Amino acid sequence: MLVNEHTKIAALLKHHPQALENLVSLTPAFEKLRNPLLRKLMAGRTSIGMAARVGGCRPADIFRALKPLGFRLEPEGGMQPASRPPMPAFLEQLPPEQLHSLDVRPLLAGGTDPLKEILTSLKVLPKGLCLRSSTPLSQSRSLAC
Repeated sequence: MLVNEHTKIAALLKHHPQALENLVSLTPAFEKLRNPLLRKLMAGRTSIGMAARVGGCRPADIFRALKPLGFRLEPEGGMQPASRPPMPAFLEQLPPEQLHSLDVRPLLAGGTDPLKEILTSLKVLPKGLCLRSSTPLSQSRSLAC
């Protein structure tokens, strides 16, 4: 399988189950992948490049750990990442008092799926406010207004 910085962790694990052990051997931060809930929640959304930043290593370290399993680094100029749509201008111009922040990092660190907490926060969100959620892989995401 050809991989690059944009390859999702879920694709690696699906292609070769031993990839989990090779990733975990790189850094203690990847131990969380052993938790089936966190793995299901994050692996499909996390690329090799993102995982390297979270794990405090380089993408090259991950490629080196995967090479014995038959993974090959895609040549430069290969698959490009899908561009992320720009944040709507009105969200960038919102005053801080219109943003309600929810940090789900402690929930994820404790092995809990944050979806219930996010949905509960949305239900009680006063009209005219926007919910911003912080995750380990992104600084902030506006979820709903």
